[in-house]
Amino acid sequence: MIGVNEAGASEEKEVGGHWSFSAHGAVFAFGRFWLHDHSCRSLVCVDLDTGIPQILFELDSEPGESPEGYADVLPPQLLASQDYIWVICPPEQVRRVDPVSGEVTLIPTDGVRRWCASNADAIFGLSNHGLHRLSQATLTQTSVRMDGYVQVITASEDFVWLVDRTRESVLCVDAVSLEVLSRTLLNGGEVHQLFPQDNDVIAIHNRDLEAGIMMSARGIENRSAVLRIRADGSMAQLGEIGIERTLEVCNDSLWIGDEFDSPDSIDEWPDPVGVISRLDLATGFLERRVFTVPGQVDEIHQIGDQLWICGFRRTLQRHVVTVISLDSRESTEVDLRSLSLRYDNSQEPPQKPTRPLDEVLGSLAAEIRTALTRSDRAQDPRTGQWHDAGSSINRRFTLREVVVKSEPISVAVLFTWADESGTTFGFEFDEDFFDVDHGYGEGIENAADNVWLYVMEESDTGIMKWGRRTVQDGITWIS
Repeated sequence: MIGVNEAGASEEKEVGGHWSFSAHGAVFAFGRFWLHDHSCRSLVCVDLDTGIPQILFELDSEPGESPEGYADVLPPQLLASQDYIWVICPPEQVRRVDPVSGEVTLIPTDGVRRWCASNADAIFGLSNHGLHRLSQATLTQTSVRMDGYVQVITASEDFVWLVDRTRESVLCVDAVSLEVLSRTLLNGGEVHQLFPQDNDVIAIHNRDLEAGIMMSARGIENRSAVLRIRADGSMAQLGEIGIERTLEVCNDSLWIGDEFDSPDSIDEWPDPVGVISRLDLATGFLERRVFTVPGQVDEIHQIGDQLWICGFRRTLQRHVVTVISLDSRESTEVDLRSLSLRYDNSQEPPQKPTRPLDEVLGSLAAEIRTALTRSDRAQDPRTGQWHDAGSSINRRFTLREVVVKSEPISVAVLFTWADESGTTFGFEFDEDFFDVDHGYGEGIENAADNVWLYVMEESDTGIMKWGRRTVQDGITWIS
């Protein structure tokens, strides 16, 4: 069982922000647990035996250096290959760190939206329509164009796994040549998370609305299928869980992080209770509430017989690391207070970067689909606990297709309605809807949320029953 470092712990000083690390940047590699600070300037490692953290490398980056508009959109993160730690700082700043010599190499990369996966030989990233590979040995970047809008990515020893949101499917790609080897089509819904396991991948498939709702002791919940997908495209379901969780796959365990919030007044809120459940991937058995921790559960890592849990602690106003022994079920915390980790939030938050029109249109269908099928949360008035409340839009709707045209700009959302299940309905949005001076007044870059808001409001006002209908090419258009 690891201990907590109490030696040298200093009193916390709030200077310009939280003294904290980034929960998005945590990785286990080279026998240590690695973290970085919010400002992407310090690389921290924690000794697994003693639990003592230290700043191992300073990365010569001061708070506020990130280009305007990217700090809140893309948090920094860590990746690990066979010989190096990779520190990814938005938008395209990549540092390769040798954990033995301490040598830090700044790597110029071109056209990559996000580096987000790694295996022993390389790290992998995405652009709007491309997959990119950066070799750890030669630092050469290989790129291929992908058909469709690829978004979620993970990597195993031999393969890279991607989700194509244009045709909801999982792609298996050769990790060296980047050749597409297989495509596994899914029946509606979306895959938001992928986890490598040996040379297969575990996919969390959030199903379509009608198929993805179940009743439980917590009320109505959305549900996701846990799938094993192989390189040949074959697929098997391993179990079923709720959606939008913090997840980790290790051996035959899928660890699930959730939390129960408490009271009504934000000024009086204590920490939520973080809850860790486990799905046995061999049997499909879901064991709920295996462990509880104070605070949020933002990341879970299984390292040997321990769970390392990163989460924000509201009462402390900083992230903490909790370590749980799977054998004894005892827990300790890694003390990071003695480290000079500062999140400088003293300046005005940056605005999101402006995206070119062609880039927005290229990803718009996938963004609208996500907005229309995402899970919402609701609070039980009897218990004060938060739970999944199903889809953001009316449950009687099942999304079928989103069609985007560029000249002139238009978006068509096609769906079925449970009250008239044999009919395909459609809402169509023309260019005026996305004009900053019309409609919801937020422009094309906020189109996904605009469409979601429109569909949610109109589905609740009786327009499906009393709105004007026009039938064209087998689709009943509602206006």
